[in-house]
Amino acid sequence: MSRKIAKVAVARAVYAIDKPYDYLIPRELEDRLRPGMRVLVPFAAGNRGSDGLVLSVREAPSAGEPLKSILSALDESPVLDGHAIQLALWMRERYFCTVYDCVKAMLPAGLYFSLRDCLSIRQGVDRERAYEAAGGSAAAVQLLDLLWSWGGRGDMEQIRLAFGAKDPNPAIRRLIDGGAAELESGAQRAVSDKTEKLAVLAVPAEDAMAMVAPRRRSAPLRYAVTELLCALGAASAKELCYYTGASMQTIKSLEKSGILTLEKQEVLRRTPLEEVDPAPPPVLNEEQEAAFQGLDALARSGKPAAALLYGVTGSGKTQVYIRLIQETLDRSNLGDLKEGSVVNLERSMVMNGRLDGHIVQGHVDCTAVCESVEEVDGSRYYKFRYAVDPSMAAKGYVTVEKGSVTVNGVSLTVCDSERDSFRVAIIPYTYEHTNFHTIEPDTRVNIEFDIIGKYLSRLAEFSR
Repeated sequence: MSRKIAKVAVARAVYAIDKPYDYLIPRELEDRLRPGMRVLVPFAAGNRGSDGLVLSVREAPSAGEPLKSILSALDESPVLDGHAIQLALWMRERYFCTVYDCVKAMLPAGLYFSLRDCLSIRQGVDRERAYEAAGGSAAAVQLLDLLWSWGGRGDMEQIRLAFGAKDPNPAIRRLIDGGAAELESGAQRAVSDKTEKLAVLAVPAEDAMAMVAPRRRSAPLRYAVTELLCALGAASAKELCYYTGASMQTIKSLEKSGILTLEKQEVLRRTPLEEVDPAPPPVLNEEQEAAFQGLDALARSGKPAAALLYGVTGSGKTQVYIRLIQETLDRSNLGDLKEGSVVNLERSMVMNGRLDGHIVQGHVDCTAVCESVEEVDGSRYYKFRYAVDPSMAAKGYVTVEKGSVTVNGVSLTVCDSERDSFRVAIIPYTYEHTNFHTIEPDTRVNIEFDIIGKYLSRLAEFSR
């Protein structure tokens, strides 16, 4: 008969002893425990509870070294897939941290667990037997009194607060060794759902108003809250206080009088976004326009540059940024893209092999408009026209016959190069596997001119 063993990255393991630890998977978890799920496990000599991440699961012969068993599964399904687990293992070697530290860095805070140790009276142990296990120790007797008053179970933080400056650990150890108590570890979400108090009318509106009407002058806030709540039926306690000027003390007094009840209501942390029409470009004043023109000139220069936009809060820096963003979008076809638009993606080439084509940097030098599409023998000829800018042409932003040009990120050979237009031939494979099948007359595309021409134009500047 075989058994299932899980390799677990344990949260309590510091870097010096961080490694995958083997744990026995209980029969009840064998069918659903998978790599990427978090579990609660006993760790170290004291078997203190710790959360951990399952890295792998394997079958093993039943005859083998005894292993500690997983206590419980903390997730219903994996929170990390195989690629994320491999990334965590790589990060551990790269950044000298534990695997579980890497796991926590990947997960949002809402998925974190916090472990709480609790001391409880063992099942079947009565008071007489429990006090016998205390052995006359005053601290152990005090601890038992606390546990019985708390219903037989106490959180370790509660126990430490109750003992004050005294150390409760010797008393805890005495009760555990005597078989009267046991230490348990439980996990709960570190970040709980956001909630708010909801005030709900507990009696009919007529009865509620009758209860507060006699004291309308002496307790006007109670009357105002009740009147508003009668109109709404239920409302956030926070909003009731805001609109009436009352305090939470007033709300609680109405709850004590039986007029309303306070309930907890979950609040969504992400408010739904509504579609709105795009706003027109901001109108800049004289100083903003001067700043915009200066920054835009730097952006158009094609050279690395730095600029400082200085202004106090409220001076209008954001409007300048918005205009610059809009100008950038206008220089490419990004502003034309919509949800569902097809774009071209290509991985960067490793520069250790033969080049087939030309070097594409991924920049956008300008945009062009498709003038015509002509089908010839299964291939298609696209003609594009762009605005001629003499200053750009001086920088090598031109096409040459049988030279290279990039259209929407696709490296192509130029044919029929003219002063402000060019044609490219698209074979069936390129047509089907890029967004050229979406390009038709009047479609705007992004153009990147050949980098070699730019370098030659730049070198020519120094030889003049």
